[in-house]
Amino acid sequence: MAREKYDWDKIKAKYLSGSYKNLRDFAEKENINYDVLRRKASKWQVEKSQTSRTKVTKIVTKTIEKIAEKESDRNARILNISDKLADKIEKAVEQLENYIVTNKVKTKTITYDSDAKKPSKEVIVEEETRDIVSGIIDRQGLNYLTAALERIQKGQRIAEGLDKVEDVENDNVIKDHAKRVQDAWANR
Repeated sequence: MAREKYDWDKIKAKYLSGSYKNLRDFAEKENINYDVLRRKASKWQVEKSQTSRTKVTKIVTKTIEKIAEKESDRNARILNISDKLADKIEKAVEQLENYIVTNKVKTKTITYDSDAKKPSKEVIVEEETRDIVSGIIDRQGLNYLTAALERIQKGQRIAEGLDKVEDVENDNVIKDHAKRVQDAWANR
């Protein structure tokens, strides 16, 4: 009986990189004598286990890094939006005592036909002017702005890791976001 020659380096590389159930499965799929393979590859299974663990570890690590990067980018965007919103609130605070007053003036001009003794032409001109006047502070507007600013501060503190989700009272939107950020951070 003639001995078959195998390229064992190539076979080993194929076995280690493949997803075979066991050596017998590999031998059948690659058309290799199982007994010969078993003797030659006695230590390959330990190496394959180590390779598989290394592969899984790398996959998990890269996945966590990508999730953390995505959450980090999202956090940065939220902080950027929070800064822009805080600027808008600052401008709005300066305008809390200002009101827009609209004045409308209607002028009606009638031209009479003295021969016919009736109006011959009627023109109505409307003029509208808007003025900004100072008055008492809009308390409802102040309450809205205060609540918005408070939410921004809570969200920023949680995003920056200064507060915990549990510290936020009755604000599910902030709690949900903060929980996702903390989970992503913990799993990195």
